[in-house]
Amino acid sequence: MWYASGTMTTTTFDSHAASREYFNRPADEEFCDLDNLISETKRRRDRSEVKELDLCGATIREAGETSPIRFAGYPLTPWAFSQLCARLSAPADFVRQLNPDTIQRVLRERQARRAGEEKEAPMVRALITEPPFGGQPEIRAILTPRYERVWDIDLFSRVKRTVGDILKPAGTIAGRGSADGGAGQGGQWSAGVRERSGIYSSDRNTFAFMVNPTPLPGPDGGDQLLYRGTIIGNSETGERKCFAWFFAFDSICANHIIWGASEKIQTVAFRHIGKKSVDRGVLEIERILETWAAVQPEEELDKILMASKTPFYDRNKPDERERKLRAKGFPVHLIDASDTHAEHREEIHGTDRSSYWGVVCGITRAAQELPHAGERLDIESWAGEMLQECQ
Repeated sequence: MWYASGTMTTTTFDSHAASREYFNRPADEEFCDLDNLISETKRRRDRSEVKELDLCGATIREAGETSPIRFAGYPLTPWAFSQLCARLSAPADFVRQLNPDTIQRVLRERQARRAGEEKEAPMVRALITEPPFGGQPEIRAILTPRYERVWDIDLFSRVKRTVGDILKPAGTIAGRGSADGGAGQGGQWSAGVRERSGIYSSDRNTFAFMVNPTPLPGPDGGDQLLYRGTIIGNSETGERKCFAWFFAFDSICANHIIWGASEKIQTVAFRHIGKKSVDRGVLEIERILETWAAVQPEEELDKILMASKTPFYDRNKPDERERKLRAKGFPVHLIDASDTHAEHREEIHGTDRSSYWGVVCGITRAAQELPHAGERLDIESWAGEMLQECQ
């Protein structure tokens, strides 16, 4: 895992993140490949401008039922309205329930109170964008002057320049060997299953799930395959951090759940604060991408081979497994379930369930069945740290 100072933070890999995007994104936010995403995000940037506005001095007025409030003469997107309310310390969910006239009075009252609390006029930066098919420009985001925007076009152009055509949309292999039968072998899709690329963008954020479609041979022979995956997310509007995950995995279900992502190679995340830190974060994503895309199967396989040949416990002493996991602080309620999954994997792929690789694969599979995301991420992170013991 990569760490840095300043605004850099750590982020934990989430095997269900792509699946949530799969189900929550409407069709008009999906892009078939990176080239189409780059073209659209360039058009969006070209239609946008940033204006510095006085938070307490800008006019707030009614504009009609469909867009009840304008700020400095511009209508606001729902996200920008939430940000305006936050800057004025007004609860957005409550304010939305009021009639337009009351909304104006509440926000003006908050403006006056905020102005009385400040020694200088508080300024905000408004991201103003023209709709794609014409019409009046609207405010997409209201952010502080400290915010350092990473434009989607800049980020993903650098991704494209770095990896070329090596990485493809995750939908190119989704459903191959999926654990739940999803789309079946060879990427054939079942009736009623939507085939989606895994690349999405809206006026609020962008999410790209890409893979190297050339599988790596598994360390145990048989039908096991390993792929290299990358997930990159960004927001031009302050909705989320910029982040990137780089990982190896077994398969993707038809609904884009990632299975067997036992070996997390790198994770990067940073807030959009501080130009030097933001520039350093983007460069770090580019650097890791270059290395990740250039990794030869033999190099990757060496790491997994070592984990698959290093015993974690004596399989003739099954109690030793539980004892060692308990000693490492592994949750007791998952010990049996993880062993069952490790045994199942041994039957299908021939993975020695007593090896570090076999134990970790069983643990991550058990974690993916947990209902709570926080606990799931903790277990997956724990498994990744355990795997590093034999590196």
